[in-house]
Amino acid sequence: MPTPDAPGNTGQRPPGHNQGTNRRTGPGRAAILEKGWLGVEAYDPEIDDWPWDEDSPAERFLRATVASNPRRTCCAWAGIAMSTLKSWLTRARTVLDNAGLDELMPREMVPWHLIPAEDHIYVDFYLAYLKAMARDETSLVLNIRKAARDDWKASAWLLQRRHGDEWQDPDKRVTVSGDADNPLVVEKRTKSLDAMLAEAATAQAEIVPSAPELEPAAESDVPDG
Repeated sequence: MPTPDAPGNTGQRPPGHNQGTNRRTGPGRAAILEKGWLGVEAYDPEIDDWPWDEDSPAERFLRATVASNPRRTCCAWAGIAMSTLKSWLTRARTVLDNAGLDELMPREMVPWHLIPAEDHIYVDFYLAYLKAMARDETSLVLNIRKAARDDWKASAWLLQRRHGDEWQDPDKRVTVSGDADNPLVVEKRTKSLDAMLAEAATAQAEIVPSAPELEPAAESDVPDG
């Protein structure tokens, strides 16, 4: 029998039970993102890297993203659950889509008045996340371009990925064939960069023959001093 001050079988819960939590949204998801948030108006990109205070969960996640860490590692470093991150990003995409806004729009050009105030923080985080990934990618590409000054293979690697239609190895291209009466057949052949370089070296050796080996001169052929 339940005690007088217990909820009994009425479906009620004791005061404070699971307060602030929800099985679907998780404990304090919004509160985690709100920690250190500077707000839409207060953020100055000339002063702060991100619209969050340094060492806040969101700032730690963004800083780890710029450092080329996988998303799971960024979440672990920032103390954010993967499910929480996905919910933030999904909500931001939905808000931008409903407002008819491009997700690649610069933050300073976002018409915030078209976005519900309670969703500002999610859109702000999403735009900061896209910027962090772009900053990381740009930095890595610059490193490859610097390496290309001393090693042409870095340029070849970048060309294959940046301009694959023109520079991709034919053996790596995918061909599709078939007709209405026969199923499509997809063939894909791959070749490593090392194999390509070995072939290039062989072709160069065939084009430019090596110098003939010289035999030492006989003593009778050596002129007198």
